[in-house]
Amino acid sequence: MKQGGVFPAAFAEAGRTQKGAALAVRGLVKRYGSITAVDGISFTVRWGEIFGLLGPNGAGKTTTIRMLITLTRPTAGELYVAGHPVNGNPVAVKRCIGVVPQQNNLERELTGRENLLLHALLHRVPRGERERRIEELLAYVGLSSRAGDRVQYYSGGMARRLLIARALLHHPPILFLDEPTIGLDPQTRRRIWDLIQLLNRDGVTVLLTTHYIEEAESLCHRVGIIDRGHLIALGTPAELKERLGNYCVEFLNEQGTERHFFATRSEAKEYAAVSASYADLVNWFTLRRTHLRVLDEYLLAPISNRSLLIGHVLGAGIKGFLTSLVVFLTASLLVGGFQFSVLCFIQLLIICLTFACLAVAVAMVAGGDKDTLMFTNLIVFPMTFFCGTFFPVEQLPGMLGHLSWGLPLTAATYNLRALVLTGTGRLCWFFQSLGWLAGLYMTAYLLLKWRRED
Repeated sequence: MKQGGVFPAAFAEAGRTQKGAALAVRGLVKRYGSITAVDGISFTVRWGEIFGLLGPNGAGKTTTIRMLITLTRPTAGELYVAGHPVNGNPVAVKRCIGVVPQQNNLERELTGRENLLLHALLHRVPRGERERRIEELLAYVGLSSRAGDRVQYYSGGMARRLLIARALLHHPPILFLDEPTIGLDPQTRRRIWDLIQLLNRDGVTVLLTTHYIEEAESLCHRVGIIDRGHLIALGTPAELKERLGNYCVEFLNEQGTERHFFATRSEAKEYAAVSASYADLVNWFTLRRTHLRVLDEYLLAPISNRSLLIGHVLGAGIKGFLTSLVVFLTASLLVGGFQFSVLCFIQLLIICLTFACLAVAVAMVAGGDKDTLMFTNLIVFPMTFFCGTFFPVEQLPGMLGHLSWGLPLTAATYNLRALVLTGTGRLCWFFQSLGWLAGLYMTAYLLLKWRRED
């Protein structure tokens, strides 16, 4: 990994001389109905520090990070990032943070270089600086030789390094890393550690989550432990081990997981030997996986909801239009008899844009890949099947046929078929398809706004 030229010369010094803390959390609370995920925690992260956040699954650490990076709105409390209030000035916060999620949310069909270019456009990196910055960061994380390869061919470690490069592209002084080495082999994990330490030496303030105690000991200046929404311990790794013990025995009982800490391994093993119900002996304690949603990369961009939605819908819609156009032209050459006109192409574009708006709406509601698949199976597939694409709606029995005419794509499908086969369509079908496009666009916009303000 190459050092030099990636950060401004005064970058590290600037962080050390800024007044106040890099991150400040005061009385933070987050409730989901009757469930309190975070309950009045407070801590600060100093400039130039690597701060580790640890806690069992469901403890509230990922919720805390999501509130700090503007993706979740707190119920109560105050949050400051680089002196900016998170609730009062989220755009300023997004400009000064970089986020590396646990889940790989890179665009798999794009190359490494193209992924960085997309991020640079989202964060409005000046045109004259983009290429230079991209090449510097590719060299910094050791990916220059693979920059032209699609991300789907990257190993786990290479994808993780590209995520770090992407997060640093817009010069953020603060970096959030959610379990940066989860699922990586020991050699790759060590390489990521070296990269994080190099970033910190270059002046980047880091907040990370991890369930590897050796990772916290090697990287973190201080560690905060969250359990059931409360901050139960805070200090350096050495202080926490001295206070709690180096080893822990965990076992389950009626009240949940019970933990006992010991200074030496022999004491822990002796206690575990006499406990008939112990579940696991671990170094400190075992944590489970958490993840950020795939769309967080776009939601973190410091641009308006309207610009984000228009760009995504136009990009996906035009891609679908070009793909469909190839299919139409191929079918015309093989079968013949198709009649193409400007209205035909406009109607096809409307259908593709409608699908793009529907995809955004589903993505805003879904919580991940499984939820997206569920919504697709329950909504998108039936809507496509009953809109007249495969067989005439008139052949559907009774009420089902009437309901099919109320689907977003039915009028557009019938109008496109009429335009291609006969050269004439119906204005009522055309304007009905436009109305559905406008309605789905507004739905996607409101859901996007809700997701960004939640």
